[in-house]
Amino acid sequence: DLADGKDSFDYAIPEFVSESILWTANELKGLRLESMFNWQESLILNSIYFSHANPYPYGNWQYIESPEQYVLAAKKLAKMGCDVGVFGHSHRQYAINVSEELTHSHITSDKVVLNKGGSYLFNAGSVGQPRGKGLNFMTLTINGHQLGFKNYGLEIDFKSSVDQINKTNMCISTKLKLISYLESSND
Repeated sequence: DLADGKDSFDYAIPEFVSESILWTANELKGLRLESMFNWQESLILNSIYFSHANPYPYGNWQYIESPEQYVLAAKKLAKMGCDVGVFGHSHRQYAINVSEELTHSHITSDKVVLNKGGSYLFNAGSVGQPRGKGLNFMTLTINGHQLGFKNYGLEIDFKSSVDQINKTNMCISTKLKLISYLESSND
């Protein structure tokens, strides 16, 4: 959005986030990322909806992290004809089932059956700024009406990343906040 001249900060975000975004945008200045990637705000594959934050219109960066938010997201996915929503944004990994009765539960298996009623919500976590369960990512496998998923955790020595953050011209409080996410990811 910044490269296209859009004001991406028309909502309240923490100061360290806006400073990080502006610093990154400045570092990437001159790269035409839109010509390198096929950017899409969202994607539907079979009955699986993928987007950065949630199933709502672009620019709504609301987290999906509570029972009420799970139900609202499931209702929105159902209106779109989707069984599954795959998101990120909160950097917290989860796998949630919302039943047709609109109750939610954490998914404990590594497979779910699509077109069975209800919705499935997944958050892939984060390898860049983890929150909650450390560095992690998720893979999905579609086999007919079955969706398999697997979570992977990573252990990384962040000394080089911490050194690089400390070398930036960002303010000390932003540096400390970014480093704290890295340090807590291996706990």
